[in-house]
Amino acid sequence: MRCPHCKSEIPFSEFCPQCGQKISYGGNTVLYKASQSGTLTYKEIFANTFKRHTMEDTHRSLAAVPGDNMLSSWERPWLFLRLFLVLLIMSVLLIIQSNHYSTLHASDMSSMFLIEFSFVTSLIGPFVIAMLVWEMDIHRQINFLNFLVLVFFGGILSTAIALPLNNAINGASWTAGLTEEATKLLISVLFIAVFRPKGLHCLDGLAIGGAVGAGFAFWENVFYAFLKSGSVGIMYMAMWRSFWGFFGSHMMYTAPYVGALCYAINGNKLQAKHFLNPFFLIMLAFGMGAHALNNVDENLGIALQITFGELVFPVFWIQIILGVFAWGLLLYMLRRGIRQALETNEIDQAVHYAHTEVCRGHALICREGTYAGNVFSLEVPLVIGRQPNDCNLILQSDAVSRKHCAIYMSGSQILLRDFGSSNGTKLNGSKISINQDISLQTGDLIVVGSERFEIA
Repeated sequence: MRCPHCKSEIPFSEFCPQCGQKISYGGNTVLYKASQSGTLTYKEIFANTFKRHTMEDTHRSLAAVPGDNMLSSWERPWLFLRLFLVLLIMSVLLIIQSNHYSTLHASDMSSMFLIEFSFVTSLIGPFVIAMLVWEMDIHRQINFLNFLVLVFFGGILSTAIALPLNNAINGASWTAGLTEEATKLLISVLFIAVFRPKGLHCLDGLAIGGAVGAGFAFWENVFYAFLKSGSVGIMYMAMWRSFWGFFGSHMMYTAPYVGALCYAINGNKLQAKHFLNPFFLIMLAFGMGAHALNNVDENLGIALQITFGELVFPVFWIQIILGVFAWGLLLYMLRRGIRQALETNEIDQAVHYAHTEVCRGHALICREGTYAGNVFSLEVPLVIGRQPNDCNLILQSDAVSRKHCAIYMSGSQILLRDFGSSNGTKLNGSKISINQDISLQTGDLIVVGSERFEIA
């Protein structure tokens, strides 16, 4: 990125190494340091939520795209709270409108009003929480248009598949938790495979899963509301389901395991092995299990009731307990995703810095692994392996041979040679021949064991 004072290209630093001026990074320097030291708190994450914001802040939050320096362009979440207030005010105004309508007409309220009320009220719970998760996506691989498409189109597509599937199975109420989560996972994976096949991280996955889950909850809320008879019944169901969206929403079951899947992907291409990642499988089991328990909650009895005029809201203890766990898990995933995002940002800044300032000659950048974010000059040949006596770039891994390979300059050429390593050396995804000099170009990716390097 560029220093805002002297305009020179610099890596991430609190002070510019060129002019010595302090750099604020959009107010996120404290967050970056807290993540590095392991002291990141939710107070830091939500530090901007209640502050006053301008239209410029709104534009920056909604229009941020991949490629912006993440820490200088990202606004910590605040729009979700404004969205909640707007939807809440709209619902209250619609209730006032309904009272006025009922005094003028003896007949039931118009179907158009009920559609308006059901749509607005059904959005409050799931859409507001999904918006919070989307705002947390520092990477911005999922832009606001992607988010809206996933909420409304992804949501209706998943319900269109899940509801007939539930009817076909005709099982107990808890089985819907399994089929519906499987359907939402399918829609999320299809989006990733078709539109975002690589480059995703944990926060991107949380945004994708949250959007699909919120869309599913929204359409299901509207569907169940209109199963009721009479205007009071429809309004009651829309309000009741949206209220419980803050405790047991579909998106709070879906977002963690899609986030865990993208955490395993970690910027690479989606592969079958990522579905066997233990972290993803644990999150998937929680999502399906919590959803199944939520569906059988009514059979366990009503703990208390909240009355609102003519409406009675039953409160189930197990939903409250599940909601506490779901919120804890969601916040845990957000913190884990932020750490991954900041690590990725640091590496990307090192890569950018290497391409612009350090590499007036050529260099090797570690993209992933032990030395992630470090840049090694190729003025001296780099010998990679486990044996300190023979190598000057030491990798302590069983997948790396004692003297694995070397990268060095020969005139103006950059050459790579594998010394007959046990697991081989990959260049741009393919194993190279042993004991042969392979010519390299800027941008080539080299894999040694689990370490990924790039030629700059």
